[in-house]
Amino acid sequence: MNKKIIMIGIAILLAVQLAAFSFAQDEVLREQKLPTFFADNIRIELSQNQVKDVTVDDKETLKATLFNEEKCTVKCTYSLQGFDEKITEGLNPGQRTDFNIIFFVPKDCREPCSITAHVVCNDKQSETCPKPMIHETDVSFDLIEIRSKSDEIGGFIILGILAFVIFLIVRAIRRRMKNKKSVSEKEETEGKRKLSAIMFTDMKGFSREVGQDEEKTLKKLWRYEKALKQIIKEHEGRIVKTIGDAIMGDFDSAVNAVKSAIEIQRLLKKEDIKIRIGIHLGDVIHKAGDIFGDGVNIASRIESICEPGEIYISEDVYNQVKGKVGVGFENLGSRPLKNIESPPKVFRIK
Repeated sequence: MNKKIIMIGIAILLAVQLAAFSFAQDEVLREQKLPTFFADNIRIELSQNQVKDVTVDDKETLKATLFNEEKCTVKCTYSLQGFDEKITEGLNPGQRTDFNIIFFVPKDCREPCSITAHVVCNDKQSETCPKPMIHETDVSFDLIEIRSKSDEIGGFIILGILAFVIFLIVRAIRRRMKNKKSVSEKEETEGKRKLSAIMFTDMKGFSREVGQDEEKTLKKLWRYEKALKQIIKEHEGRIVKTIGDAIMGDFDSAVNAVKSAIEIQRLLKKEDIKIRIGIHLGDVIHKAGDIFGDGVNIASRIESICEPGEIYISEDVYNQVKGKVGVGFENLGSRPLKNIESPPKVFRIK
């Protein structure tokens, strides 16, 4: 269903592009030599020989240029559809002026529909022009692609329908993606097993420091949390939850988890903040944004035996990261971990 919707959308877009290409081709074919009209030595050039895409009763304009090749200064006007319009009050010999021919599209106009303007230029008497004359000519051009008001309204309706269809396609695609996301979230809510690198951290002597100076300790905690969350995010991890000064993180990669821990300790030592970090790699259950299983318990217990300012990792993590993180390791052997029947070997990062 999703593929069909996408194919329909592509077909519509291709049709629009094809129409635009056809329009451009028509433009090239219709481009001809600019029409020129003469009234003795008065020359008038139109910017185009056809005015297209017009609507009945609408006001339109056509650009034109008048060249005075006479020996006299001329005053020119044009008449069209019962109106007289000024072109120039005085154009000297050898000069030119641009003007607009203004007209309304006639109601009974049918293609090809010809529009004619009558141009009159009067010489201005002077020493160099003792015998003034009148110069007259008709300037004509055609109207094409003429629409009625109903055609114009119909065009807007078609565009509206096309926009609505595209909107429906986009909405259908978004719903499809949202449904897939909902299914994925449902699977996560129901519980999904996954191999994860679990990180636990907490601050040394947090409860005691809160009792001594609550405000100072909380500010210290906020600096620690801000730095830790940012670094975990930069290493493609996520914060699962925070409890007081303890933070639980989750990584898809053991290497990223250890690199994150190393960077956290380096930064916090500059801030004179000492924390313990424990990391374990295990098969855990992801459910409703939380993580459960023995792997979580082992990571938590490793953190609990860790010295402040240090990073302890399980043997499973060590096997994944040795030779990949640029640090040394000290084998601490198997340490007793509360409620863990078969505790793994623990390694300290030097």
